[in-house]
Amino acid sequence: MASAAKFGKMSTPAYLQQLEACSDLEDVTEVCARIALESGFERALYTVRLPFSFVRTSTLVIGNFPHAWLTRYEAHSYFKVDPAVAHCSASLQPYPWRRFREHLGDPAVRRFVTDARSYGLRSGISLGLCGPNGESGFLSFASGLEEEVKRADIDAAIPLMHLILPYLHDTVRRIGWPLLLTGTDVHLTAREQECLLWTAEGKTSHEVASILHISESTVAFHLRNVMQKLNVYNRSHAVAKAILLRLLSPQDTSVLLTVPSSEQTTAARGAPEIAIPLDTPLRSSVVRR
Repeated sequence: MASAAKFGKMSTPAYLQQLEACSDLEDVTEVCARIALESGFERALYTVRLPFSFVRTSTLVIGNFPHAWLTRYEAHSYFKVDPAVAHCSASLQPYPWRRFREHLGDPAVRRFVTDARSYGLRSGISLGLCGPNGESGFLSFASGLEEEVKRADIDAAIPLMHLILPYLHDTVRRIGWPLLLTGTDVHLTAREQECLLWTAEGKTSHEVASILHISESTVAFHLRNVMQKLNVYNRSHAVAKAILLRLLSPQDTSVLLTVPSSEQTTAARGAPEIAIPLDTPLRSSVVRR
């Protein structure tokens, strides 16, 4: 990819085209750095954490934050105290770094902020995203100038960050995922998903067989295949790993909750109530399309 210095300032559609044209992570880094620079920031960073188990994650870091800072950040486990990480892991709202001030009563956070400033990261903004495979990522733009100077740039960057973040994440998934997902490309058949789904609901093999109208031995057969594919040794572990890999998720049902209008509420007064037991078993909640 040609150097950003050879181009004039790009429009937002051009940013997205540049992301789609990236062929490696160096290209992604270059585009991110350029978007940040043209938004008034010297630094950009995109970090993705992908859980492979409940105790182990893999992290991909892309951007032009100082390498010495990233090394120090990891060595001191600053991700455990970084308020931006905590916020972006739980919210899709942007997090301006001026909010670090809310946490300076915590000595660990105060050390983190002081350390970051010493590496030229004095102001900025972060925005998080939750991906379809359970990954959590966040994009940060940072500057060596103080918050009072950069406030207008920070506020102006928010709409652009919201727009480009999904495209950036999809680009990273396309290019970077093979680096992270080695050995996790698992496919479950529809019947294996059904058996595992009802197992996750606490059903025994006998109950699953009754719900799906198959034999108990067939249920056991499918669950053995699931455990082999997931490289686990019991059903509980299979359910947990399938959830982490997004192979198992809450299924769509025919229950629709609506907020009635005032007219509907008035008309419904005096009508007999219809009780539907919530534990009524479904024949199958895996929808085949």
